[in-house]
Amino acid sequence: MGLSAFTLFAVIAVLPMGLMMTKAFGSDGAFSWVNVAALFSDPRQALLFARSFALAAGATLGALALGVPMAVFIHRGRTGGYRIINALYLLPLTIPPQVFVTTWLGLAGQTASPLAKAATGISVAMVLLALAYYPLVVLTTLTGLGALDRRLEEAAALIHRPAAVWRRITLPLLAPYIATGAVFVFLFALFDYGVPALLGIQTYPVEIFAQFSAYYDEGRAAALSFPLLLTAIGLLWLVHKMLGPRAFFTIGGGSVAAPSALSTPSRTLLALGSWAAILLSVFVPLGVLLIQAAAPQVILAVLRTSAGEMTATLLMSATAASLMVLIAYPLAQRISKSGKTLSKILDFFSLLPFTVPATVLGIGLIYVWNRPIIDKLYGSAAILVIAFTARFVPFAVRAIAAGFGQVAPSVWDAALLCATSGYRRWRYIEWPLLRRSVAVGWLIGFILCNNELAATLLVIPPGQGTLSLKIYNLMHYGANQMVAGMALLLVGINLAAAGIAAKLFIAGKAYIK
Repeated sequence: MGLSAFTLFAVIAVLPMGLMMTKAFGSDGAFSWVNVAALFSDPRQALLFARSFALAAGATLGALALGVPMAVFIHRGRTGGYRIINALYLLPLTIPPQVFVTTWLGLAGQTASPLAKAATGISVAMVLLALAYYPLVVLTTLTGLGALDRRLEEAAALIHRPAAVWRRITLPLLAPYIATGAVFVFLFALFDYGVPALLGIQTYPVEIFAQFSAYYDEGRAAALSFPLLLTAIGLLWLVHKMLGPRAFFTIGGGSVAAPSALSTPSRTLLALGSWAAILLSVFVPLGVLLIQAAAPQVILAVLRTSAGEMTATLLMSATAASLMVLIAYPLAQRISKSGKTLSKILDFFSLLPFTVPATVLGIGLIYVWNRPIIDKLYGSAAILVIAFTARFVPFAVRAIAAGFGQVAPSVWDAALLCATSGYRRWRYIEWPLLRRSVAVGWLIGFILCNNELAATLLVIPPGQGTLSLKIYNLMHYGANQMVAGMALLLVGINLAAAGIAAKLFIAGKAYIK
């Protein structure tokens, strides 16, 4: 099963990337440096990279400003509704980033058509992407706080003030986890297509899409991805260097938070900041959507005209999430049980799909699957399932690997003694211990598939459609009421899936330790 999973992962996720990279070194069927040379000789590319980097950096700083204080408040606030914040902070991930564009423009009284005229600059995109992705920083920071040895802080508190303890002990220990969350936000923002495209901001993902869709210049599009590829690989290597074998996040069983060492003014400031972030990232967008789609005829029209897209989205996302789990489980098992060196290599290998923009991956998928012998598969919804799986399987691997990492090696040794059958070991020992991590991996994949846009734009067959794609298309025509109704429908699907998964598999508190 392990070899099959590795082979499937390589064919679905790695092969398209490799084939796309070869296009950068080809011209008229022969090897050529033309595309790469043009990339480094064009002064415009430096400006494009600077703009893309600035957008991602600004979004990351905003996410850190929102996420780190919220994580500290959830873990150590012990007042001011910290349990409610803990239950709500992941909700922004259920809202597609492009939906933040239409909700905030609607709140500002702007029309959604044309959106480019409503944009006030790159700072708007920074804020919206920070609001969309800051939960990733909260998640990783909470993991660090849960793994922190409180005895170090308690010993330091005997001779230092709380501020000095935080600066000299707590923050250095949390730094790898905070940096990990920052890296993920940076890469999501760097690779995002929908928000910059809707706001008329030229970034690398937008340029790559234009080079392929408008000019069909696959070599140029592939070469444009090199700066992003090198940046992503460098950042992910940095994450591995800082965290080592530790998990990016762990799924806790409701452990009690550490006793608060925060002063009353600090708790008050953290509470106000956390509630402000939830207000801006959850209540305001959902409130605007509810107001815009409040009329019963709008809801009925959405259900009548989008039933096909809703059904297709549910089926494709659920299928892709299930395929991710089937691939990720053996990969995560091998990563967790291999030697240190091999484990690092496999772990980094599993992250490869996360090093390229969805637009590049989408073009690679076209070249792999758009062939006469498999044209029926390429012309069906199966290509979207493949695209979703290729993009998001690394997150399923991370979730399941975290579950394996939480089980002591002695438990697996005892399992070998108690059950000789591999199936019995899995059924009665392994699955009960890992089902929550598997459910979280499936849920993450399902929600990300529902919200996917960039790869869908490139590989979607004629006659097929998803809710996210339909929302994006209608946003260009100023159909704010229909957009709001469909966005609410999409968020409702994500929340329903989260609720069902939590009820069936993730019992207990939703506390990430």
